[in-house]
Amino acid sequence: MLAGEIDIQRFFAAFEEMKSRWKFGSIPQDVFSAQFPKMRTAALPLMDRYQAGLHEEGSLYQKTKANLLAPDDFEKMEALSQKRKHKLYRNMVRATVASLDSRLPLTINQREGFIETVLKHTEPLEPHDYNEPMLFIVLPKFKEIEAELKPLFSEEEWPVVLQFINLAGMRKR
Repeated sequence: MLAGEIDIQRFFAAFEEMKSRWKFGSIPQDVFSAQFPKMRTAALPLMDRYQAGLHEEGSLYQKTKANLLAPDDFEKMEALSQKRKHKLYRNMVRATVASLDSRLPLTINQREGFIETVLKHTEPLEPHDYNEPMLFIVLPKFKEIEAELKPLFSEEEWPVVLQFINLAGMRKR
């Protein structure tokens, strides 16, 4: 949809405008060091906008979609979008559990129990959250529900699971 492209163009125009205020390239370190805090502060709203998603609520795309589609079609599209979001989240959880399985061989019951516990007790991530390395996408969700996951494992197994879950702390941010 053209409205979505316009949202993207607006974002990059705002980025270029922000970028044009600063010197780049071969500049003295002290000049760069002096301008960096101001650059970061100026970039934060754009970073937040990007992380929230360029086509989220309030975007031209969302406004256009709401006005072009009949209410019934809009609801169907939203339901399909939610279904895709849940399926993507389930796949990311499964892939991360497979990574745990390579560190600690899991039984079928542990694997399925882990996946179902995560899906039952957490909310799917928004698609823009999937910009991080795969392993770090859902680990913070695992960390939120450690107490619910612990009964799936023996006393000997739990430290390995906990070590894996604590990799969430290695995230860059």
